[in-house]
Amino acid sequence: MDIGKSLGLADSELRAFVKEEQERERQERLEARQAEKDRLDAERLAKEAERQAEKDRLAVRC
Repeated sequence: MDIGKSLGLADSELRAFVKEEQERERQERLEARQAEKDRLDAERLAKEAERQAEKDRLAVRC
């Protein structure tokens, strides 16, 4: 809000500015959460593939 006031915004313009900033920050947090989820999913899949490969190697030896 202080930033908006320092830009000379008041009343409805200030409210719109604050609303837009809140939405932008909300979107950034959402994108960060999604990126972390994607990273964890990729890590989980890599570990599963590694376990399966190890299982396959052990099956071949027997």
